[in-house]
Amino acid sequence: MPGTVILLKNKTLLGLFLATFFVFSSFTAFFPVLPLHLQQLGASNLLIGMIMSAFPVGVLVFRPPVGWFLSHKGRSWTLWMGTVLLLVSSLFYPLARDAMLLLVVRFFHGLGIAAYTTASIVLISDVTTFENRGSVMGYLGVANYLGFGLGPYLASRLYHTAGINSVFYSAAGLVVFALLSLFLVREPEVPHSAQENETDVGIREMVRQRFFLVPSLFVLIAALVQGSVVNFLPLYLAARNPQLEAGTFFLFFSISVIFIRIVAGKAADRHGRGIVIFFATLLLISSLIVLSMTASLALLILAGMLYGAGYGSQQPTLTALVADHTTFRTRSTLFSIYYAVFDFGMLLSGYLLGVLADRAGILQIYPFSVAVYAVGVVVFLTQIQSSLRQSIRWVFSSRGSGKICRICYNQIGIDPCHICGHRGGRRSALDSAAHRISR
Repeated sequence: MPGTVILLKNKTLLGLFLATFFVFSSFTAFFPVLPLHLQQLGASNLLIGMIMSAFPVGVLVFRPPVGWFLSHKGRSWTLWMGTVLLLVSSLFYPLARDAMLLLVVRFFHGLGIAAYTTASIVLISDVTTFENRGSVMGYLGVANYLGFGLGPYLASRLYHTAGINSVFYSAAGLVVFALLSLFLVREPEVPHSAQENETDVGIREMVRQRFFLVPSLFVLIAALVQGSVVNFLPLYLAARNPQLEAGTFFLFFSISVIFIRIVAGKAADRHGRGIVIFFATLLLISSLIVLSMTASLALLILAGMLYGAGYGSQQPTLTALVADHTTFRTRSTLFSIYYAVFDFGMLLSGYLLGVLADRAGILQIYPFSVAVYAVGVVVFLTQIQSSLRQSIRWVFSSRGSGKICRICYNQIGIDPCHICGHRGGRRSALDSAAHRISR
């Protein structure tokens, strides 16, 4: 079933789409203006990195309790709790008159995002199937990046015309609309059939699996680079060309994401997760190369569109890959760990790149980010399977549905094989029958 049809027919998914749009419009509004506000308060690049990184610190600290809340209090309850925390923390920004108070507020702001994002992705995984998960996540991801573009763009306009407090109050108002949207969300029923089919494999065993370890390591690398965009792009552009605004980058980033998410989600379901992740990362590297040379509006727009195409393809496909190898019982805990890794990367990015900017100069941030992503590509390409040959075949083998897995010889409808996790089957059913007889 097409993702749009599922979205319109399922009230929970529709409510999540609307709430996510307002939540992301709210908290991303701080990206292009808060570093400039901190600079006006006299903060150094390192202190700016620390304050911006207080947000992922709050997220990281709250991820483990969120996993417990999801399992014991329910998905909807956790979603409401996170959104209320977002509203309260947004209202505290105007009261923070110096850099250190803003650090504390940023920390508590992160608590709300930890609860909201984890609960929403677990809810999506609960109400989708292996066959449509990538597509649905692609459509729902449009809400993220509609907000990602609109929030920073409007914030840049408000900041220069009405001041920083207008941004703070507008962000709080957007969260109110998110709360209203949550009235459409319903707690999913526990699938009894799924429970019966689930094995007693523990969390420790699942965490050690390559299909969890490698995406987690890769998302750590992605977070390091994402931190360079979120925390330092306004300062970088001010050094390159004071006429350029980060809000423009985020606007075209979101436009690119809106178009790519729909295509990438379908491609990940039809052709496989690995090949989409690989080419998406190449787009991200291209974006960072362009960004490292950006001194004009045209290059800034190109960098934003390339980054949107890459990030909008990579992140939902990585999430779908992790979701494919979770169960209803383990999903909340595993996603809490997975997103905690991303949060740690964002946290590390603020400190690491803040030191780099102070010692080597702000212009060195994006060449460094290119090198970081190059390492990520090598890790993903060589470690997703137990051998180099199998890893490369897993990433690059692409085919449609209705084939036979050439690893375990089971009939599979979607790539990768839902039984053994491998993919690239080319044998016919007759060839597979002959293979079983020969064994």
